[in-house]
Amino acid sequence: MREQTLSEQFELNARSDQPFLVLTLAAGIIATLGLLANSSAVANGAMLIAPWMLPLRAAAFGILEAALMTYCSRNDSPQHISLAL
Repeated sequence: MREQTLSEQFELNARSDQPFLVLTLAAGIIATLGLLANSSAVANGAMLIAPWMLPLRAAAFGILEAALMTYCSRNDSPQHISLAL
């Protein structure tokens, strides 16, 4: 049940809605201006408003889940499954 809850939460985090797109565009513009001004502080500051942490976490979970399921389907013994976890 906990895995299903995590999957649902990560699906919600991976959606690209209007606030996500606006913040991504703003972060891209700020980073570009920081690079043009040769200011690493401004370019790094753009990362503070970039909303990419939740989608990246959701992608990592999806990759891990698929890799684990693939590994467990190849090696069906309980020893191999416990080693994969």
